[in-house]
Amino acid sequence: MKPSTNPYASPEAYNRSIASGSSGNLLVSTLTGIAIVIGWPILFAAVGGSVAAALNKFAPDYYPGVFPHAVRGDNAASVGVGTGIIQGLMLGVLLGIIAAVGLGWFKQLRPLFCAQVTTIIAAVAILFGTAGTLVGYGLGRFVPGYYRGVFADEAGPNPNLNPVDVGIGLGCSEGLLLGAVVGTAVAVFLAWRRSRLTTVAS
Repeated sequence: MKPSTNPYASPEAYNRSIASGSSGNLLVSTLTGIAIVIGWPILFAAVGGSVAAALNKFAPDYYPGVFPHAVRGDNAASVGVGTGIIQGLMLGVLLGIIAAVGLGWFKQLRPLFCAQVTTIIAAVAILFGTAGTLVGYGLGRFVPGYYRGVFADEAGPNPNLNPVDVGIGLGCSEGLLLGAVVGTAVAVFLAWRRSRLTTVAS
């Protein structure tokens, strides 16, 4: 009799192949989750610092308006960049953990899918950031008393506050933050939907 060439000819061989595949998938998922939890805070911090530096250039009165005490030492720009980095780092840690847990729960911690959802989050954040910038500019331009009232102190409104720059800065930064949160929620939803479709197909 000709010997069988089927590698799964015996139940033991088949079980070993299943166990090996499961171990490989678990390793890939674990490494992908770690990459998200570590990589996203670094990425978000870099983006936060870069956005702050851009605001210093294109809306130079933003940080002096929201950090008036830092103006005395001419440190408002540096405080703004530092704040952008710290906020980006903290947001990256929070959303990275949420994304890793959510995608892992639905068994979608795969490198290609994670790269796709990262792109989606970036696109949603840019969309929200752009919309926020336009809304902030509109408020600063046509309703300047809003920002003057919000950032007034005991002495009254700050006469040196530039409501347009403050509106641009706040709209951009808050829009990006909200967009990143919404984008992460979309990513987890897509993971759930993909998991459900896979279950139905099988």
